[in-house]
Amino acid sequence: MPKNVVNKILNKVSVVSDKKDSHGIGLLQVHGALERNRGVIQIKSCVNRGTTIILTFPKTTPPPWFIEEIVLNRDDVVVILDDDTSIHSTWNTRFKQYIADIQIKHFTSGTETVNFIHKYPKPEKILLLTDYELLRQELTGLHIIKQTAVKRSVLVTNHYANKTVQDLVIKAGTKMLPKLLASEISIVMSDDNSPAIARADIVIVDDNEVFAKSLARLLHDKKVDVYNHPERFLEL
Repeated sequence: MPKNVVNKILNKVSVVSDKKDSHGIGLLQVHGALERNRGVIQIKSCVNRGTTIILTFPKTTPPPWFIEEIVLNRDDVVVILDDDTSIHSTWNTRFKQYIADIQIKHFTSGTETVNFIHKYPKPEKILLLTDYELLRQELTGLHIIKQTAVKRSVLVTNHYANKTVQDLVIKAGTKMLPKLLASEISIVMSDDNSPAIARADIVIVDDNEVFAKSLARLLHDKKVDVYNHPERFLEL
Protein backbone atom coordinates (compact mmCIF):
# COMPACT_ATOMS: atom_id res chain seq x y z
CA MET A 1 0.00 0.00 0.00
CA PRO A 2 1.21 3.55 -0.66
CA LYS A 3 2.42 5.47 2.38
CA ASN A 4 -0.50 7.91 2.22
CA VAL A 5 -2.96 5.01 2.50
CA VAL A 6 -1.07 3.55 5.46
CA ASN A 7 -1.13 6.94 7.16
CA LYS A 8 -4.87 7.22 6.60
CA ILE A 9 -5.46 3.83 8.22
CA LEU A 10 -3.25 4.63 11.20
CA ASN A 11 -4.98 7.99 11.66
CA LYS A 12 -8.50 6.48 11.44
CA VAL A 13 -9.31 8.19 8.15
CA SER A 14 -11.82 6.41 5.91
CA VAL A 15 -10.16 4.56 3.03
CA VAL A 16 -12.49 3.94 0.10
CA SER A 17 -11.62 1.75 -2.88
CA ASP A 18 -13.00 2.24 -6.38
CA LYS A 19 -15.97 0.01 -5.60
CA LYS A 20 -19.25 1.90 -5.94
CA ASP A 21 -20.75 0.34 -2.81
CA SER A 22 -17.76 0.95 -0.52
CA HIS A 23 -18.14 3.29 2.45
CA GLY A 24 -14.75 2.87 4.13
CA ILE A 25 -16.31 1.79 7.45
CA GLY A 26 -14.62 -1.62 7.69
CA LEU A 27 -11.33 -0.29 9.03
CA LEU A 28 -13.17 2.16 11.27
CA GLN A 29 -14.88 -0.84 12.88
CA VAL A 30 -11.45 -2.41 13.36
CA HIS A 31 -10.27 0.75 15.13
CA GLY A 32 -13.36 0.66 17.30
CA ALA A 33 -12.57 -2.91 18.36
CA LEU A 34 -8.97 -1.92 19.08
CA GLU A 35 -10.06 0.97 21.28
CA ARG A 36 -12.54 -1.14 23.23
CA ASN A 37 -9.92 -3.78 23.90
CA ARG A 38 -6.88 -1.51 24.32
CA GLY A 39 -5.28 -2.90 21.17
CA VAL A 40 -2.59 -1.48 18.89
CA ILE A 41 -2.30 -1.73 15.11
CA GLN A 42 0.98 -1.88 13.18
CA ILE A 43 1.25 -1.84 9.38
CA LYS A 44 4.30 -2.85 7.39
CA SER A 45 3.80 -2.34 3.67
CA CYS A 46 5.92 -2.23 0.55
CA VAL A 47 4.26 -1.17 -2.71
CA ASN A 48 3.88 -4.03 -5.19
CA ARG A 49 5.41 -6.47 -2.71
CA GLY A 50 2.95 -6.99 0.13
CA THR A 51 1.47 -5.81 3.42
CA THR A 52 1.62 -7.14 6.96
CA ILE A 53 -0.89 -5.89 9.52
CA ILE A 54 -0.29 -6.77 13.18
CA LEU A 55 -2.97 -6.33 15.85
CA THR A 56 -1.67 -6.55 19.42
CA PHE A 57 -3.88 -6.87 22.49
CA PRO A 58 -2.92 -6.92 26.18
CA LYS A 59 -3.26 -10.21 27.96
CA THR A 60 -6.08 -10.12 30.49
CA THR A 61 -7.11 -12.34 33.38
CA PRO A 62 -9.70 -14.82 32.06
CA PRO A 63 -13.09 -14.97 33.81
CA PRO A 64 -13.43 -17.69 36.48
CA TRP A 65 -15.73 -19.80 34.27
CA PHE A 66 -13.35 -19.93 31.30
CA ILE A 67 -11.23 -23.01 30.64
CA GLU A 68 -7.85 -22.12 29.15
CA GLU A 69 -6.78 -25.59 28.05
CA ILE A 70 -8.01 -29.17 27.97
CA VAL A 71 -5.72 -31.64 29.71
CA LEU A 72 -5.95 -35.29 28.73
CA ASN A 73 -4.69 -38.34 30.58
CA ARG A 74 -3.90 -41.62 28.90
CA ASP A 75 -6.87 -44.00 28.82
CA ASP A 76 -9.33 -41.13 29.21
CA VAL A 77 -12.81 -41.48 27.78
CA VAL A 78 -13.88 -38.20 26.22
CA VAL A 79 -17.69 -38.02 26.26
CA ILE A 80 -19.04 -35.45 23.80
CA LEU A 81 -22.70 -34.45 24.03
CA ASP A 82 -24.21 -32.06 21.51
CA ASP A 83 -27.25 -32.06 19.22
CA ASP A 84 -25.19 -30.23 16.59
CA THR A 85 -23.33 -32.82 14.49
CA SER A 86 -20.78 -30.27 13.27
CA ILE A 87 -19.27 -29.87 16.75
CA HIS A 88 -18.69 -33.63 16.88
CA SER A 89 -16.65 -33.37 13.69
CA THR A 90 -14.69 -30.47 15.15
CA TRP A 91 -13.80 -32.44 18.27
CA ASN A 92 -12.83 -35.51 16.21
CA THR A 93 -10.36 -33.33 14.32
CA ARG A 94 -8.99 -31.80 17.51
CA PHE A 95 -8.49 -35.14 19.28
CA LYS A 96 -7.20 -37.00 16.22
CA GLN A 97 -3.56 -36.94 17.29
CA TYR A 98 -4.42 -38.45 20.69
CA ILE A 99 -6.68 -41.24 19.45
CA ALA A 100 -4.12 -43.94 20.31
CA ASP A 101 -4.28 -42.94 23.99
CA ILE A 102 -7.94 -42.03 24.52
CA GLN A 103 -11.45 -43.13 23.58
CA ILE A 104 -14.12 -40.80 22.23
CA LYS A 105 -17.82 -41.39 22.78
CA HIS A 106 -20.36 -39.26 20.89
CA PHE A 107 -23.93 -38.58 22.07
CA THR A 108 -26.79 -36.36 20.97
CA SER A 109 -29.14 -37.48 23.77
CA GLY A 110 -28.69 -36.27 27.32
CA THR A 111 -30.47 -39.31 28.77
CA GLU A 112 -28.19 -41.72 26.90
CA THR A 113 -25.17 -39.77 28.09
CA VAL A 114 -26.25 -40.02 31.72
CA ASN A 115 -26.89 -43.76 31.38
CA PHE A 116 -23.47 -44.35 29.82
CA ILE A 117 -21.60 -42.41 32.51
CA HIS A 118 -23.49 -44.07 35.37
CA LYS A 119 -22.62 -47.51 34.00
CA TYR A 120 -18.98 -46.76 33.19
CA PRO A 121 -16.72 -48.55 35.73
CA LYS A 122 -14.06 -45.82 35.93
CA PRO A 123 -15.82 -42.42 36.14
CA GLU A 124 -12.55 -40.74 37.08
CA LYS A 125 -11.33 -41.40 33.52
CA ILE A 126 -14.21 -39.48 31.94
CA LEU A 127 -13.84 -36.02 30.47
CA LEU A 128 -17.30 -34.61 29.66
CA LEU A 129 -17.74 -31.95 26.97
CA THR A 130 -21.40 -31.02 26.83
CA ASP A 131 -23.55 -28.39 25.19
CA TYR A 132 -25.78 -26.32 27.47
CA GLU A 133 -29.02 -26.16 25.49
CA LEU A 134 -30.15 -29.50 24.02
CA LEU A 135 -33.04 -28.97 21.61
CA ARG A 136 -36.30 -30.73 22.46
CA GLN A 137 -34.76 -32.36 25.54
CA GLU A 138 -35.67 -31.84 29.18
CA LEU A 139 -32.06 -31.96 30.36
CA THR A 140 -29.52 -29.19 29.94
CA GLY A 141 -25.77 -29.68 30.01
CA LEU A 142 -25.66 -28.38 33.59
CA HIS A 143 -28.30 -30.93 34.63
CA ILE A 144 -26.13 -33.68 33.18
CA ILE A 145 -23.00 -32.43 34.91
CA LYS A 146 -24.87 -32.40 38.22
CA GLN A 147 -26.51 -35.81 37.75
CA THR A 148 -23.34 -37.58 36.67
CA ALA A 149 -20.99 -35.77 39.10
CA VAL A 150 -18.21 -35.99 36.53
CA LYS A 151 -15.20 -34.28 38.10
CA ARG A 152 -13.79 -33.12 34.76
CA SER A 153 -16.56 -31.46 32.82
CA VAL A 154 -16.75 -28.51 30.43
CA LEU A 155 -19.85 -26.72 29.18
CA VAL A 156 -19.23 -26.01 25.48
CA THR A 157 -21.87 -23.51 24.44
CA ASN A 158 -22.85 -20.41 22.52
CA HIS A 159 -24.53 -19.12 25.71
CA TYR A 160 -21.20 -18.24 27.32
CA ALA A 161 -22.08 -14.51 27.47
CA ASN A 162 -25.27 -15.18 29.46
CA LYS A 163 -24.61 -13.96 33.02
CA THR A 164 -27.06 -16.47 34.48
CA VAL A 165 -25.26 -19.36 32.76
CA GLN A 166 -21.90 -18.00 33.91
CA ASP A 167 -23.09 -17.88 37.53
CA LEU A 168 -24.50 -21.42 37.32
CA VAL A 169 -21.22 -22.73 35.89
CA ILE A 170 -19.22 -21.12 38.69
CA LYS A 171 -21.66 -22.43 41.31
CA ALA A 172 -21.36 -25.93 39.85
CA GLY A 173 -17.56 -25.78 40.14
CA THR A 174 -17.09 -26.53 36.48
CA LYS A 175 -15.75 -24.62 33.47
CA MET A 176 -17.17 -23.28 30.23
CA LEU A 177 -15.83 -22.89 26.70
CA PRO A 178 -17.39 -20.71 23.99
CA LYS A 179 -18.31 -23.10 21.21
CA LEU A 180 -16.58 -20.92 18.64
CA LEU A 181 -13.28 -21.64 20.43
CA ALA A 182 -13.59 -25.43 20.21
CA SER A 183 -11.33 -25.39 17.17
CA GLU A 184 -8.78 -23.16 18.91
CA ILE A 185 -8.43 -24.20 22.55
CA SER A 186 -5.12 -25.76 23.55
CA ILE A 187 -5.24 -29.53 24.12
CA VAL A 188 -2.37 -31.22 25.95
CA MET A 189 -1.59 -34.76 27.04
CA SER A 190 -0.48 -34.99 30.65
CA ASP A 191 2.88 -36.70 31.15
CA ASP A 192 2.18 -37.44 34.79
CA ASN A 193 -1.16 -38.83 35.91
CA SER A 194 -0.37 -38.54 39.61
CA PRO A 195 -2.35 -35.96 41.58
CA ALA A 196 -1.06 -32.45 41.02
CA ILE A 197 -0.92 -31.74 44.73
CA ALA A 198 1.83 -34.32 45.13
CA ARG A 199 4.09 -32.30 42.83
CA ALA A 200 3.37 -28.85 44.29
CA ASP A 201 5.57 -26.87 46.67
CA ILE A 202 2.67 -24.60 47.62
CA VAL A 203 -1.11 -25.02 47.24
CA ILE A 204 -3.39 -21.97 47.19
CA VAL A 205 -7.13 -22.45 47.81
CA ASP A 206 -9.11 -19.24 47.36
CA ASP A 207 -12.36 -18.43 45.54
CA ASN A 208 -10.91 -15.08 44.44
CA GLU A 209 -9.24 -16.19 41.22
CA VAL A 210 -7.53 -12.85 40.56
CA PHE A 211 -5.99 -12.79 44.05
CA ALA A 212 -4.94 -16.44 43.88
CA LYS A 213 -3.22 -16.01 40.51
CA SER A 214 -1.50 -12.81 41.63
CA LEU A 215 -0.17 -14.59 44.71
CA ALA A 216 1.00 -17.49 42.57
CA ARG A 217 2.93 -15.09 40.33
CA LEU A 218 4.74 -13.69 43.37
CA LEU A 219 5.85 -17.23 44.18
CA HIS A 220 7.22 -17.79 40.68
CA ASP A 221 10.29 -19.65 42.00
CA LYS A 222 8.03 -22.35 43.48
CA LYS A 223 5.71 -24.96 41.98
CA VAL A 224 2.31 -23.54 42.90
CA ASP A 225 -1.09 -25.17 42.35
CA VAL A 226 -4.17 -22.95 42.54
CA TYR A 227 -7.70 -24.13 43.35
CA ASN A 228 -10.65 -21.72 43.20
CA HIS A 229 -13.17 -24.29 44.40
CA PRO A 230 -12.53 -26.09 47.72
CA GLU A 231 -14.37 -29.18 46.52
CA ARG A 232 -11.88 -29.57 43.63
CA PHE A 233 -9.01 -29.44 46.15
CA LEU A 234 -10.70 -31.98 48.42
CA GLU A 235 -11.21 -34.37 45.52
CA LEU A 236 -7.45 -34.93 45.50
